[in-house]
Amino acid sequence: TCYREGTPRVILEAMAMARPVITTDMPGCRTTVVEGVTGFLIPPHNVDALTEKMSWFIEHPEQIPVMGNASYLFCRKNFDVQIVNKQMLTIMEL
Repeated sequence: TCYREGTPRVILEAMAMARPVITTDMPGCRTTVVEGVTGFLIPPHNVDALTEKMSWFIEHPEQIPVMGNASYLFCRKNFDVQIVNKQMLTIMEL
């Protein structure tokens, strides 16, 4: 079973700490990753894909700060509390 939870806070927290993200290609999660730039998306329940991406980071440690910085900038641009609050108020027509 795959549970949909919206945008997971743990991913946003990782991005805010300049960490690249490996997450499942599911609604909510997929909007947090620019594939190969801020992290990687993997199919749900695919242990081999997860292992492959984790190994990729072990084999390319120099990419961790590069992708982590891109992740941080993406988070600031798209998930800053001021931006999210403004979007919510617009949707609620307030």
